[in-house]
Amino acid sequence: MGELRPDVRVLREIGLNQAALGDEETALETLEGIVQLQAAQDNLDLDPATAIALAGLHEKRGDPERAAD
Repeated sequence: MGELRPDVRVLREIGLNQAALGDEETALETLEGIVQLQAAQDNLDLDPATAIALAGLHEKRGDPERAAD
């Protein structure tokens, strides 16, 4: 049947909506999951919307070093 690959665009929208609803911990997990999925596929070209959202969440948590990643 083949390998199932989650669509990172859908995951990104879920993460952005979680953050907008105030569930920042879950949003962070969802958006970090995108990074892990793309890294597992040797795709290190993270889309800007995901990168900006992740950086903002890390900054809000007081982790500027992680935000700069």
